[in-house]
Amino acid sequence: MDWHMAVKLLGRNIPSVLRMTEGVDLKISRRLCIKRQQDLQSKSRSASGVPGYKPTDWEKRFLLWAGHFKKAEDIPETVSLETVRAAKTTLRVKFSYVMIALTIVGCITMVVRGKQT
Repeated sequence: MDWHMAVKLLGRNIPSVLRMTEGVDLKISRRLCIKRQQDLQSKSRSASGVPGYKPTDWEKRFLLWAGHFKKAEDIPETVSLETVRAAKTTLRVKFSYVMIALTIVGCITMVVRGKQT
């Protein structure tokens, strides 16, 4: 039985996601992904055409907390997008370590409290 024929037979029983992808060319969806990456690269260029990214206030804090700069005044007007991504990754790892430590402390606390009763 042909796939399209099976789709027609099932009709409304097919999830809407499958109905939306019916007849979609996979090459088109890959092009959309590539175009999205090109949009990101174009956003990382400043008005003068020099590669750079103007960080937001939160991203400036991330750069400080991650240790890329010592003071807020040291952060230049534009930084590379890779620097911002590296700072976010560093903070994600640090946050993971804190969450692991808190989980271990919580487990030990529950064991101690459980043995007290």
